[in-house]
Amino acid sequence: MNPKFLIFFGAVTSLMMLTSTTVASGLSCHQCVGGDFLLRKNLMQNPKALQTMGWVHDWSNTDCLIGNTNVIPNCQTTCVSVWIRKVQGNSNGVMFDCADDLIYHTPDIPGKGNLYLQEAIIFKDDAVYQNVREGFNITYQFSTKTIPVDQKLMAIYFPVENFHHVSEKYMTYPFADQNMSTATVVFYWILIGICLMGLLVLVVVCIKCCVKKPRQRPQSKPILIMSSLAANIDQHRSENQINRQYTEISV
Repeated sequence: MNPKFLIFFGAVTSLMMLTSTTVASGLSCHQCVGGDFLLRKNLMQNPKALQTMGWVHDWSNTDCLIGNTNVIPNCQTTCVSVWIRKVQGNSNGVMFDCADDLIYHTPDIPGKGNLYLQEAIIFKDDAVYQNVREGFNITYQFSTKTIPVDQKLMAIYFPVENFHHVSEKYMTYPFADQNMSTATVVFYWILIGICLMGLLVLVVVCIKCCVKKPRQRPQSKPILIMSSLAANIDQHRSENQINRQYTEISV
């Protein structure tokens, strides 16, 4: 048998085995958010705190609390869940997803990520990280196995009387209904203030233009004209009298 054929056959067989092994070992992860996680975008995307991570649009169509989840097949790194609990208060949020291209840098996980490379952190091992930041207790769980969306755990984490009919306080808010950031609120208030000032100036100008001006005193120009006319008439009469006297003398 041709040695080249044997080499080619061996290479193809090895490639097929490697591909099948990779596909067989593909990790599936649940994708969903629950509670008020979507309202914590400013917490999880905060350049001032060196917190940089992706924000998935598909999250807004899910709800972990009622089992409405997506499935991410063939996750190349690990499955991740992020639990956010307000230190003082009843505000809770949770997120499940694949860790691929998700977290770039965070102070909650020291020693991971690079701010200057713009590359996502690769999580390959089972690990749990916890940190308190900006008044919130944040817990990251990375797993090489699928992290189940445990309804019993959800019921404990989101204490509502009827778990399947989540109250408004604990419901998952759609992306469009997220609270505006402080900077956005300040910007809108400044814009409203400028508009009100412009409207006030316009009203004042209109009032000044519409109010009738007071009656002005008559000018003395016509009197001056009449005085000049009378003086000319007197002068003309004087000249006529002089001419008459001169004529009489001549005669």
